[in-house]
Amino acid sequence: MKKNLKNRFQRFSISFFKIILGVLLGFIGVVFTVAFLREISSFTIRTKESYFLLGIAGYALIHFLFKKPILFYIFGHELTHAISVFLCRGRVRAFHISSRGGRVRSTKSNFFISLSPYLFPIYTIFVVTFYFILALFLDVTRYLAFFLFFVGFTWAFHIFLTFYFLGQGQKDIVRSGRIFSLPLIYIVNLLILVVILSCLSKQITFSDFIERTSQIVRSMI
Repeated sequence: MKKNLKNRFQRFSISFFKIILGVLLGFIGVVFTVAFLREISSFTIRTKESYFLLGIAGYALIHFLFKKPILFYIFGHELTHAISVFLCRGRVRAFHISSRGGRVRSTKSNFFISLSPYLFPIYTIFVVTFYFILALFLDVTRYLAFFLFFVGFTWAFHIFLTFYFLGQGQKDIVRSGRIFSLPLIYIVNLLILVVILSCLSKQITFSDFIERTSQIVRSMI
């Protein structure tokens, strides 16, 4: 009886803490959004940015006009779970994917493992990693346009299908708590976009974004 009460209290405490943290993350998300919109208000599209945007447009056409590449997303989703388990020093005991869904059984479970596929665009990470490995052996500057296109394509793939699956009532989100999970997913993906744009263009820098964020916070105090 005492053990059950203790477990219930622990679950309640964790849930309550996640709700408070989720509200705070929601506020941070609003501040980051305002800072981002101010940061890109004078943004002009140049050669590098255009390749990235073409990649986004390319995937958007596939997403809305043709069959969604669900199986590729599920594979990347479950692979991200598996990598997260490894990073948390756990072991993957089963890895299964199909067009209906996927599953990873492991020796560890936490909110990072549960939410990592929604936070990190794994195929974009693969493209960037491949490009820099290739740069160790070849002059890759001639392929920069293709690289930027596929960064935009894979990032859009992650964003569009993440939001698609979030609308399907994912168990990962329910387990971690919607109030906590959704603002966190939004914030991390927004920060990744800022990092990508700051690498593409001199018009946007991550430090300027943080400075704009601090200005907004100071103006509210």
